[in-house]
Amino acid sequence: SIFVPLLLLWTALFGGVGIAADSTLGERERASLEPLLLNPAPRLVFVGGKWLAAAVAAMASTALTTVLCANLARFLALEEIGIRFRIGPEHITGIIAAALPMCLFSSALQSTVATLARSFKEAQSYMGVLVLLPMIPGVLGALYPLGNAQWMYATPMLGPYVLLTNVLGGQRPAMNAFLVSAGISLVSAAILVRITATLFESERIVFGR
Repeated sequence: SIFVPLLLLWTALFGGVGIAADSTLGERERASLEPLLLNPAPRLVFVGGKWLAAAVAAMASTALTTVLCANLARFLALEEIGIRFRIGPEHITGIIAAALPMCLFSSALQSTVATLARSFKEAQSYMGVLVLLPMIPGVLGALYPLGNAQWMYATPMLGPYVLLTNVLGGQRPAMNAFLVSAGISLVSAAILVRITATLFESERIVFGR
């Protein structure tokens, strides 16, 4: 089933969106961003703190969703309707290794998008587009077997989705697949954090446009 991997991917992508948007765009609209930036610390430090706060929230949401999915069979009689689904201890490590690095990337992406937005309404429009991104690998997986090509693990969102699908399907992806996927998420997050820190140097961004 593609539902559980997509659910975990959505949770990793949007678990920290509230903090990411409020700590950037929200602070600017409340006029509390300027006094904060007057402190003698590099912009990268401020942006890094906001990013990590959002990332931790996304990780907590993903962990909670994993626990709820693991206990789903206790509340729903899935086998009675012909659905065999189980998340056991052997799946947890793979899920964490696949999904948590995604939280770092998604929080950095949302911080950058929120910083670029002129208003919450505009930010919501951008976030609405981001909602569709996890559906792309899900639709591709439903229409065409994705397989385990190495390039997939080097693609943000597609890599974690393929890993989650394999782990929940009882397969054991190679360690290098997890490392490549996590590495891409970390590098992408670092680039986005740097971009956001650079944007914070602009008066047009800090004071609004």
